[in-house]
Amino acid sequence: MTDEGRLTLDEDLARRTPYGLHPDVKTGALAEVSEAAMDAAFNLLDKALTRMVDGDEQRAATLISRAASLPFDEHLRLWPGPFTADQMLFDFLCNVAESASLDQQHPDDDGHLDQLYDDVARVVPLLDAREGAIYRDIVETIVSDAVMLGIHGDVAGVLADAVRTLPDPETAERALALGRGADVARREDLTRLVLGVLRTVITAMDEADGISHSK
Repeated sequence: MTDEGRLTLDEDLARRTPYGLHPDVKTGALAEVSEAAMDAAFNLLDKALTRMVDGDEQRAATLISRAASLPFDEHLRLWPGPFTADQMLFDFLCNVAESASLDQQHPDDDGHLDQLYDDVARVVPLLDAREGAIYRDIVETIVSDAVMLGIHGDVAGVLADAVRTLPDPETAERALALGRGADVARREDLTRLVLGVLRTVITAMDEADGISHSK
């Protein structure tokens, strides 16, 4: 994701739930240590994602481990590494949905909806049960927040239809559910899992249309 395409962390925390908004954090300002930790996590995971897409799993694993090892943020009450992985996947899929909303040139033009359905649905058979629950949960979160996110209702409907066959989103593993006592192995596993879903999404969409979807 380009810097221009990223919302500030404050903006994300103010508008997004459950992936971008921690229910206990509506302070309007982040402690400097929290902002630094989130920036560190993003930088590590952005590099890890690039390595994963390039097939360098060993280097990616090292970067993911470093992100997962960042200390618990007492101000935000979350682990920066796993939370940032969730945020990256959420942001990418939000961008896909928002772009589809902007692509409609005429009220009767629904070609962009067919393309959106194909983009989102082609990922479905590539995911296992854990990955599928996470993918569906994030997509359905976007659907439920469509008005707040400025996403057209018809786009939201297409998103929901595209993931309907995936496992129950209630089974999805979320970074915000990791308590302070979560060990590093659990944090690393979840971070790798979510980032792997994002890699699959990017790769599937790129292979289908030949256009590079920016992280």
